[in-house]
Amino acid sequence: MILDFMIPIYGRMVLAGEMTVDEENTKKRQVPKQYVNSVIRWLIDEEEARLKDSPSDV
Repeated sequence: MILDFMIPIYGRMVLAGEMTVDEENTKKRQVPKQYVNSVIRWLIDEEEARLKDSPSDV
């Protein structure tokens, strides 16, 4: 079962370097497998929002 409120929590922990979605990285705590796809999607959405809100140099 996936708890929606945990997705941004895990996402922020990945951004902070406390956790990882990379199965091969054994030095950091792993995001639970059932959350990996949702957390990756959250990370992508956050980056897209950040890029959209940042000033353009073009």
